[in-house]
Amino acid sequence: MAAEIIEEISRLLDPEYIHLKIIEPIEKAAASFNIDTRASMTHKNFLKVIGDFVRHTYRYGLGFPKILTDSQACSEALSIVEETYRSGKSAGYDAAFLDARNSEVTGIEQVIWQIAGHIMARERAKHIKWVFATKLYVLDWQTQILVTQSILDQWNHFFPSDAANWPASQMVHCLPEFFIAQNSSNNQIDNLVSGDIASTK
Repeated sequence: MAAEIIEEISRLLDPEYIHLKIIEPIEKAAASFNIDTRASMTHKNFLKVIGDFVRHTYRYGLGFPKILTDSQACSEALSIVEETYRSGKSAGYDAAFLDARNSEVTGIEQVIWQIAGHIMARERAKHIKWVFATKLYVLDWQTQILVTQSILDQWNHFFPSDAANWPASQMVHCLPEFFIAQNSSNNQIDNLVSGDIASTK
């Protein structure tokens, strides 16, 4: 059972799977959005463009399409820009609007691709949370211990040489980080658990 659980979670967290199922559809939706670069970039037009972009991306880029009204799309776009947009030392709506008006850079395209990047990062995080909520946290305590022990045994090349002595019951809380690190960098697991193991000695 533990091996099957590990295989399923690893499959759903595989970077190629996430790119195919989460990132690529958003990229395609963003790339298919048409912008009239000749239009004067007033505050009104700027809000319309970023709102239309968010509505388009949510409808055609998400695994579960979300249909927004004009006002909902505008509010969502404003929230994303205000909270996440960065341009040099500037940030937020004012920075995004100035970039959109700047003909010496990519202008509005730079803004919408930053919005797209935020949407991709958010959807990726939501997917990872869903995987752990439905595939890991629903397991009973003994099964989680079995999964932990199986990881310590199967992925021993990722861990320090004394991993065989680690108590699986005290490493269960590291399971999400184990899976994430296994799909990114081998060294992350060693860095992650060093403090936890030290506290158990």
